[in-house]
Amino acid sequence: MKNKYFIQGIILFTLVIGCVLPVRKSSEKPTAPWEEKEKLIQSYLQKGQVYENKGNLVEASKQYKLALTVDARNLSAVEKNRRIENQLHVLAEKYYQEGLNFHKNGKYDLARRKFLMTLRHWPNHSGALEMIRPRKQIPAQNYLVHTIKAGESISQLAMLYYGDYHKFPIIAEYNNLKNATKVYVGQKIKVPQVEGLPFLVKKNDIKTEDVYPTVKPKKKETVKDEKKEPPVEIEEETRYRDLGIELFKKKEYLESTLELLKALNANPDDTTTREYLYQSNFNWAMELFEKKDYLT
Repeated sequence: MKNKYFIQGIILFTLVIGCVLPVRKSSEKPTAPWEEKEKLIQSYLQKGQVYENKGNLVEASKQYKLALTVDARNLSAVEKNRRIENQLHVLAEKYYQEGLNFHKNGKYDLARRKFLMTLRHWPNHSGALEMIRPRKQIPAQNYLVHTIKAGESISQLAMLYYGDYHKFPIIAEYNNLKNATKVYVGQKIKVPQVEGLPFLVKKNDIKTEDVYPTVKPKKKETVKDEKKEPPVEIEEETRYRDLGIELFKKKEYLESTLELLKALNANPDDTTTREYLYQSNFNWAMELFEKKDYLT
């Protein structure tokens, strides 16, 4: 009988030890979910602080925002993000004002870079977004081609044709000039004749070339079921637009922009062309950001 109880005791002891040992092997306390969450937040905050110390406020802002996605009520992340956002807005406004100054003086390429810098620091800046948006082509009744001579400038052409130096942006924008202060001898410049702003000089007074020469109309011949050929401008517009859209789909945004601009010049009211041009311009700007090709 004693042996029987002894054997039963041994079996029971073995079972108890067998159940306890595995628990002891995995006795490490599991990390609580809130602890993992806190570690992730601290990781983002530390990375953000490193970027901030290096002066890279844009990347610092990204890290602080990531921390807020984990816990939107984290006081440290909220405070750091608010502080960095204020600094970014101050810098963005500085770049925007510099861009306006460049644009006012006809330095459109430098102005565009400043507007892109504005958007990098403040992506929703309405003023900068408006300034980089493609402009509607200036409606011109006619235009003359003026060949630049030594010492001439765009502002002098504005004075010559419009009687006002400050009208030079009309000529600059009509010719898609990147920098209205840089022209060269022999360059052909189109001077548009816009409504409400007539030329002050006669065509015969200067050496210009009328792109719409006066041609005596031919007598109309009565032909039944005569089908008119579509204007050449429409064919060119369609070709440029289709090529621009094709290049856009291939992510060749610079080439796409150039072709779409040609299409828009042929038909300024084409909403499809304008929409693709805006998207192409925007994507091109984003590529410049990635390449850091936005610095002056």
